[in-house]
Amino acid sequence: MYTAFFGLTEKPFKLVPNPAYLFLSRSHEEALAHLSYALAEGDGFLLITGEVGTGKTTLCRAFLERLEPSVEAALIFNPRLDAVQLLKAINDEFEIDASADTVKGLVDAFNDFLLRMWAAGRKVVVLIDEAQNLNREVLEQLRLLSNLESTRSKLLQIILVGQPELETLLAAHGLRQLRQRITLACRLRPLTLPETVRYVDHRLTLAGGHARDLFSALSIRMIHRYAGGIPRLINMACDRALLTAFGSDRPRVTALTAWTALREIRFKPGVRRPVGGWPWRLTAGLAGAVLLAGLVGGALVGGWHHSDGGLPAAAPQVPEARRVAIVMPQTPLAVDRPALAALLQALDPARSRRDALAATLADWGGPVEVQGVFEIAAEDAGFFRLAALRNGFSLQRLEGDLADIQHFDLPVILAMRLPEGEGLRYLSLAGLQEHIATCRQSPDRSAFLVQWADLAPFYAGVFYLVWKNPLGYSGVVSAGSPREKILALEEHLLAVGVIDAAPATAAYGPSLEAAVRLFQRRHGLAPDGLVGPMTQLALYRETPGYSLPLPPPGPLLSRPEGGDPQ
Repeated sequence: MYTAFFGLTEKPFKLVPNPAYLFLSRSHEEALAHLSYALAEGDGFLLITGEVGTGKTTLCRAFLERLEPSVEAALIFNPRLDAVQLLKAINDEFEIDASADTVKGLVDAFNDFLLRMWAAGRKVVVLIDEAQNLNREVLEQLRLLSNLESTRSKLLQIILVGQPELETLLAAHGLRQLRQRITLACRLRPLTLPETVRYVDHRLTLAGGHARDLFSALSIRMIHRYAGGIPRLINMACDRALLTAFGSDRPRVTALTAWTALREIRFKPGVRRPVGGWPWRLTAGLAGAVLLAGLVGGALVGGWHHSDGGLPAAAPQVPEARRVAIVMPQTPLAVDRPALAALLQALDPARSRRDALAATLADWGGPVEVQGVFEIAAEDAGFFRLAALRNGFSLQRLEGDLADIQHFDLPVILAMRLPEGEGLRYLSLAGLQEHIATCRQSPDRSAFLVQWADLAPFYAGVFYLVWKNPLGYSGVVSAGSPREKILALEEHLLAVGVIDAAPATAAYGPSLEAAVRLFQRRHGLAPDGLVGPMTQLALYRETPGYSLPLPPPGPLLSRPEGGDPQ
């Protein structure tokens, strides 16, 4: 109706999950990256939740469209089914025999399909949308499906997508076996105000317009406040605002136009009521906020003037590789074995993994966000990997002794076990000097020193190695990887001098594989030609300007009374 009036090629705010209009906010980008990473790693159960209208279905469709040709995928969008009906729907999606009327007959046919795909080197993914509508019987059947595996890997990956009620459902005691198999859990969050600005401009640009031409800064601020950052409500409000402007023969949505449009839709079910009061009183208050924002940086309006999403000019050349010292809050104190046992006994298992990861990431510099991330992932390795990825780090679980830890010369997370206790506790190991370990419980607590001989009885033989991952490597880079992964690898090999020039095509050909094998031999790695986590770390360590934490200085001090680090 109004597209020609505003010079648009189509309506930009349709309420349909069109992947072409996908806007990647921070939480959407994280979820998409984590899905891709988990798929590459072969994780079994994945969970994506978000409030109504946050873009879950659009994200899932975009994820499915980006899958590599070697992945077989099925999308189930009507989960109000019993176990037999669900299995029939899955078999139908994969075009395999769905004629059986029993669970066993359907599972047998599906298992044969999985084995054929595994033998052909193909992955199988089932994505279930609106999964909060699944009943417990069906969820239990999905858990049993996940038992289909070879001796080395899962044959099936299941992605559950739903509203926050799905988290409540999975928290039930009777579903604890399923809950423990979830290795990735992400929640999509509403858009922030700056993200709403970019979201509106993103959709208008795809439809042939620009936000700066069609919406005032104040009108978008009002729409954001009304919608609470929910993309679906933003779409509804923007569409109605454009229609209102068109009906009034106005070429642009002003604050008054937005207020009028929001007033018209405030009584729709499930829609937030806009802020009441006389529009000019609201306009004046918000205008003051915009003026203040302009005085301190102009970020709100300025963000509209680059519809191509362009970045500032390239940063200056980075300096040579360097090591940055780890700064400890206070002088470390020494702890003996009984004091260490008491300290570990007092730690909460779930909190200790959050705190140890935060302390380890902080050693690399910069703020980290760990609190409340992926808490539904019961497996510690899954929590560490995904929370590290969220902060731009890679993480690898390793098993080894003191010599193995010293070999990497980097901060690690130690898994600790009590002689008479359940579960593991975690500490951050910042340095090892002459068999004296410098450890921390969390970033905001003082470090303490402990002899490795006192620490060894509690060490569970597992440690987690963390490193910065600015190129965003995920999984293994190989011949079957997407083009952008291979391009990033080529640039990295050029930067460290392994190759002199990039190949003519971004393909993982024989010359690139030979260069990777040469690099792996140089660093004592298995020359398999696959760029896995250890090869990625070795590449980063040779990259000019890549900063590595130095072990902190820490002479062994006299033990305090009680030996309890504060």
